[in-house]
Amino acid sequence: MKALTIGLILLGLLGIAVVGICAENKEFSQEAKESSTASEHFLIQKGPALIAEGDYNRVLDLIEELPEKTRNNIQILTLKYFANLKGWVSNKDQVCKKNWWALRTELIKLGDNEATPMLVIFLKDEDPYLRLYAAELLSHIGDKRALKDLRKVGENDENRNVRKRAKWAYEQISGERF
Repeated sequence: MKALTIGLILLGLLGIAVVGICAENKEFSQEAKESSTASEHFLIQKGPALIAEGDYNRVLDLIEELPEKTRNNIQILTLKYFANLKGWVSNKDQVCKKNWWALRTELIKLGDNEATPMLVIFLKDEDPYLRLYAAELLSHIGDKRALKDLRKVGENDENRNVRKRAKWAYEQISGERF
């Protein structure tokens, strides 16, 4: 009888411990989720500027810290694309080149117009390669919201190749001659 009572007490204490651990894990899970959301928001807001400043590795590192589901967000994929492009253009990083090209193919297949606002930001970047490939991706997505910005770049960009690509993208999206 005494052994049964002790056993029940221990079982009860074990149950309390398990409930406490589950509650802690739930709190930890909520904190991790909030942290992930904050990181995602930071990347979407500050990522283009970090890439423009050449801090593409920081952007790539921050993206890798995100949960897989968040890394598949179209805006995060777009940032990853341009961070890898910047790594290739700036430092001839072969890994970045491979990743950039694979992401290019993926973004074209997705054709998600949720990428348009981020692409328009890169369409205004100082780096002509980033502007050129932003115009290219916009042409594949076909979102008419980009037409005004593409026209502006097509008329005024200092780089002939960027102007040409922006005009081509404009024509692809609008169906009209530039």
